[in-house]
Formats: sequence, C-alpha cells, structure tokens
Amino acid sequence: MLFYQIFGAIIGICVLAAVIIIARKFPQISLIDVESIPLERDAKKKREIVIARVDRIAAGWVRKFLGTVRPVAQRIQASFRRLYRRALVLERQLERSEPVLRVEIRARVNQLLTEGAQFFDAGDAAGAERRFIDAIALDARNLEAYRGLIEIYLLTKQYAEARETSQFLLKIVRAGRERAKDFLNLGLACGQMGDPAAAVAAFEEAVAREPMNPKHLDLLLEACILKGNKGRALEVFELLKTANPDNQKLESLAQIIAAMPAAATKRGRKVNTPT
Repeated sequence: MLFYQIFGAIIGICVLAAVIIIARKFPQISLIDVESIPLERDAKKKREIVIARVDRIAAGWVRKFLGTVRPVAQRIQASFRRLYRRALVLERQLERSEPVLRVEIRARVNQLLTEGAQFFDAGDAAGAERRFIDAIALDARNLEAYRGLIEIYLLTKQYAEARETSQFLLKIVRAGRERAKDFLNLGLACGQMGDPAAAVAAFEEAVAREPMNPKHLDLLLEACILKGNKGRALEVFELLKTANPDNQKLESLAQIIAAMPAAATKRGRKVNTPT
C-alpha cells in the first residue's frame, strides 16, 4: 500500500512539472508566425498547431522524466516487496517461537531455583548463589530468587549485600504474605551492620504485618534495647509476654529493660518498668 502511495506521488510530481514547463514555454509557443503559413491563417488552425506543439513538448519531457524515474520506482517497489516479505516471515517466526521461548525460560528458571535450594541445604552457599543469580538474569523480578540470595548473604555474613537486596526486593513487591519476612531480613542485616535505628524501623514494619508473631516481637525488642528506646521496649515487652508467655528470656529481658536509663515521660507520667 505504501508503494502505491509513493508511486502516485511521483506521477503527481511529473504532472505538476509538465504544467510548469508548459506555462513557461507558452509565450514562445504563441509566437508562431501563422502569417507565413498560407493554410494556417485562421485562428482555429493556429490553436491546433499550438496545442500540437505543446503536446509534443510535454510528451517528450514526460517520457524523458519517466525514463529516469521508472528504474528508481521499480527498485523502490522491489525493495518494499522484499522488506514486506521479510517482515511477514519474521512475524510468523516470532508468533511460533515466543510461546515456546517463554515456556523454556520458565522451565529453566524453575530448575535453577530448585538447584539453588538444594545447594543451600547442602551447605554450598557459592553454588546456591550462582543458581539464584542465573535465575534473576532470566527473570529479573523473580521474588524467590531474591529471597534465596538474602538468606545466603545473611548466612555468610555479607550483610551489606543482604541489606541492598532486601531493599530492592521491598521496592518491587508491595504486598503479599512474605512481606513481613522481607522486612525481618532487612532488619537483621541493618542490625548486624550497626544501624539499630534502621533495624527498629524494619522490625516495626514486620510487626505491623504480624502483630503477635513472637519472633518479630523478640527481634524488635532487642533492637529497641540496643537503640536505647526504653519506652518502646516496655511496650513491646508486654506484647511479647502476651504472644509467648512461656518465653524463657522474659525474665532476663525484664532485668535488662529495668537497668536502662529512665524512660521519657509520657503525658506527664513515667512508663512503668517490668518487674
């Protein structure tokens, strides 16, 4: 369709050029000395001769122009036909191959995740890390692979990598059952890097999603103690007692909190320390 539009445009240009030439040549054509031609004295014959001469000039120019343009037009037409055929072939190949490629990639990612978990369970952290990284290379938003890497980095004490990977994971996943654990891992990495404030913030997010999870409360309480936030430590301590009254650390935690500097007053009253 595009070829015919282009070819039509070329013909239109030819006609326009012929009109321009005729307009320029018409004064010369009209100067024919009809008085020197006895048989052509009348106006009708004059018009016929003028028209005939115009036709010859125009026809000659058009033939010359088309003789130059026709090979170009034919090459353009052939090029468009080749491109169109190539595009059709490529489109059909993609239609056939894309579903196959998606299935193959998904199968390969699943295989890498399985192998990564097996290496991790066998204590081969390096082998597991390679598998999870290869899985991410094929599927950049594979949450299981990122979580596998975080577990490896925490296990091997690569806390900076664990923190960075956790932060990226939390950016690409906005909801889900695993989000509390993702914040928990971020808090663990921040705590090990000596950033109790960031650790408390991450553990608070985990507790907000699972308010009565003893593990989350335990870690949040320890982070609050390290940060020196006695008021929040007391609140979390009470939650932990409710969630896990059999926790063997409750007594020692109570003693630690009691030994902390006096908590800031709250609405004019001191927060009571655990006994």
